[in-house]
Amino acid sequence: MPRADKEKLRSYLNHKMRVLCSDGRTFAGIFKCVDSHKNLVLSDTTEARDGFQRHVGMIMVPGEHIKRVLVENLEYV
Repeated sequence: MPRADKEKLRSYLNHKMRVLCSDGRTFAGIFKCVDSHKNLVLSDTTEARDGFQRHVGMIMVPGEHIKRVLVENLEYV
């Protein structure tokens, strides 16, 4: 990963993030880290699927299942 991309990703640490997965689920939580396989860790996370929501806490989303990542706002949490 190019240095500029790493710095941009690092700037989103502790920001609210929404992750859309290939199986239709959406996770919304606070971005904590990413590894070299593009696995994301979110804390205080809510899972949404088929109109239902549930709190799931801290999760790791496998990079291979991520379709899109959105930073909800740029307010630091």
